[in-house]
Amino acid sequence: MMIFYYFCSMKKLLILSAIVLVLCACMEEKTKPVHITGLHFDTLVVDTNDVLLGDTISPICSVSISLQIARGKGAEAINHTILNSDILPPGYVETSNKALTPEQYLDSFVCHYIDQYKRDYTPLYLDDKENASSYDTSFTLTTSTQSACEGIIAYEADIDFFGGGTHHTQQTIVLNINAKTGKVLTLDDIFRHGYEQKLQQELLKKLCKKFSVANAAGLASKQVLVDGHIYIPDSFILFKKKIQFIYNPAEIAPYDMGEIRLDIDKSALKGLIQDTF
Repeated sequence: MMIFYYFCSMKKLLILSAIVLVLCACMEEKTKPVHITGLHFDTLVVDTNDVLLGDTISPICSVSISLQIARGKGAEAINHTILNSDILPPGYVETSNKALTPEQYLDSFVCHYIDQYKRDYTPLYLDDKENASSYDTSFTLTTSTQSACEGIIAYEADIDFFGGGTHHTQQTIVLNINAKTGKVLTLDDIFRHGYEQKLQQELLKKLCKKFSVANAAGLASKQVLVDGHIYIPDSFILFKKKIQFIYNPAEIAPYDMGEIRLDIDKSALKGLIQDTF
């Protein structure tokens, strides 16, 4: 997925008048709210459209973002981690050598995104006006938080990008954030050395069970894991008694099968997980 950014000129600040910025408490129904003393999450909401040019058939760029940010104890470190992750990639937002608040960062991101859209798509559209709708684009980001494991914030981002073609690009990114340090936990932090082979075996077992087949060959017959090799995905959620691994659409199966989530009980990985987890 490609995300476009560009430095926002002063006139582009007018775009921000169309942005609705709302702060609301984090109460996602599908997750368990974060219960960490002195810390809570609010949501910054952006919902805006901008036309490519001023004509009546002009393509449209749509941006819809629901970004949860931390408030209270340890919030600065946590928000720094969120804003400098792949959810909203850093390095494209002009900081002017000073720290931006999450609100300023988000405003800057949206401005850059729309500005770059216009730069990239205007010449294409001018050469192909009869296919105006082909140059409509959209970027949607929805985030949620939960306390899946004590002291760890599971920060989930669901991203949907459309820039033409037959379908949208969808991606889930999960950050398992240490509430005390604000740092993201990796699998290498959670597991002892040499865990990979056993974990891959367990993932393969779960995948076979999910599709009611006996082995990798059976999966391949259903167009799942066609090369026969399963890898450990980057996105996972650390729960108290299990770890949930997330494969994005088209990663290991056809796009129309959607996202695939596999739960591995920690008991199945006994001896491989660090004592602190």
